[in-house]
Order: sequence, then C-alpha cells, then structure tokens
Amino acid sequence: MKHIDFKNGDHYEGSVNAQGQPHGKGYMSYKLNGYVGEYEGEWRDGKRCGKGKYKQYSMGGGASHNYTYEGEWLNDKEHGQGVAINDDERGLHLSNIREVYEGGFKDGKRHGHGKITKDGYDGNFASGKEYFEGEFEEGRLVGPCIHKMVNGDVCEFPEGYLKGIGNYTFKNGVKFTALWVNGEPDFDTIELEGVKKALFLMVSEGHHGFGYSEAVRCLFIAQKGKLYYNEGMILYNGDFHINSENAFLEVTDMTDDSATYIVKNAFIKGEGTLTETIHRGETKRYEVEFEHTGRMYDDDFEYTSGSQLIISCK
Repeated sequence: MKHIDFKNGDHYEGSVNAQGQPHGKGYMSYKLNGYVGEYEGEWRDGKRCGKGKYKQYSMGGGASHNYTYEGEWLNDKEHGQGVAINDDERGLHLSNIREVYEGGFKDGKRHGHGKITKDGYDGNFASGKEYFEGEFEEGRLVGPCIHKMVNGDVCEFPEGYLKGIGNYTFKNGVKFTALWVNGEPDFDTIELEGVKKALFLMVSEGHHGFGYSEAVRCLFIAQKGKLYYNEGMILYNGDFHINSENAFLEVTDMTDDSATYIVKNAFIKGEGTLTETIHRGETKRYEVEFEHTGRMYDDDFEYTSGSQLIISCK
C-alpha cells in the first residue's frame, strides 16, 4: 500500500501502477474550498474507474450542501448505475431537503432511467415526500415520467415532464388531462374524467418587498372551506401567506358555474374581509401595497412591500 501526499492537499492510500498513479483499490481524501471530499473504491491509471463511493460534506456549521454517490465510475465521473444523495440544509426555518436519485449516469450526469425521492421541508411549505420516475438525458428529465406530489396528487407525462398532454390525478381520485404550456395546464384544454361540470380555480399569489419577490400558483377543484395549497396542485413553491390565519381564501358557496369566497387581509386594503363571487371564465385580481421604514447601519430607509392575489375560474 502506498501513501501519496499531493501538493494541493489531497492524500491517497492504496495500490498504484508502475507510474505511481492510483490503480486498483484505494482511498483518496480531497481538500476542497469549505468542504471535505472522500473516495474509496476502484482506480485505473490515476482516475476513479469501476465501483466506488464518494462523499462531500461541509466543514462548518450553518447552511451546507452534502453529496454522496455510490456506484459505477469511468474516467473520474459517475458513469453507469448508482445512487446519489443530496442533503441541503439552509438553516432553521428555511429548508432541509434530502434528495435521493437511483438510476443511470453518463459522464457525471443523470442519464437513462432513474428515480428521485425528495423528503423534507422547504420554508413554510408543507413537509413530506415527493417521487419522480422517468427517463433522463444529460441531467434533465426528458422522457415519459410520473410525479407523485407531497399532497398525494399524481401526474403523468408521456412526452416529458410538464410538457405536452399530461394526466393529473388529485388525491381524491378525480382525474383530468390537459395540454401543458410553460409548466402549467392550459385551462382551455382541461378534460375531466368521471366528473360533470367540475369547477376549477387557479389561484396565483405574489409578494414583493425588501429583498424578495416570490409567487405561487395552485390549481384545485372548488370545494367549501379554506384553501390550503397542499389541497390542490402546486405549480410553484414560494413564500406565501394564503394559508395563514392572517390571510386566507375561503370558499363559502358553489354552483355548477360559480364560487363565492372570502378573501382576508394581506390581499386587500384594511383589516377586514371581502366577499366575492366568481363565474366561469372570469378573473379577479387583488393588490395592496404597504410603505415601510427600515434601519440599517444607523440610517433609516424607506421601502414598499406588496401582496397580489389573482383568481381565475374555469
């Protein structure tokens, strides 16, 4: 067994070839910027080839991104079949997400058939697991695939993720098909299975202010009660307020062609509530802005924050 110390701080222990390069089985530790890398497995002429395990983890506290891969290698890159695990930790109340990919790789990228499982929480978003399975190409999910969402909904895309004709099944069993454009179902192409005249609401929420600008959209079948995003299809996960006690949308009555609802606070001026009725084909918009004074480095400054809510009915 040879011990080799490299000028960049890396260290190798294991078998070598006639030129003194790692060859056969061995262990390498890598000195990275803010991280530590380790590989244990098979080598060929100084490069990771064959089967082996690599892990990279943060040296300090706070936000970190840790990565582990175990599987097949070729010319220092993940290549063949393997399992990759990403752990993102961005601090208390921000996010803590664990993503596991199991499947094919090519030149260090996801390629071929693969499965992704995500588990954790992201900001104020509901905790839970997501599952993807499909065909990858150069790291992108491009072929037929299935996506099981945190809230129990399932969508299937024969032509590729979030494009073409997609099939969506809500957790209550109601299904619809639609043409997906720019990551969203086109309302005019929605066709329901087993439901007559179901009333769909598309709710878009946006917020802007000092240092952030976020938006979230949700598609759901109108039903009485307060709207929480995990009860419908979430199209974008951002910083939102509609599922809090201080701001909400509550459907109080429905017909085959309209929904009556209450909007509270953050989206309207004043501290009260507003009751509205929306019909098929209509869109309602609510916007409000607030003036604030902040303080930084002993200096006061003024800024504006705002909330926007858009509701469309089909």
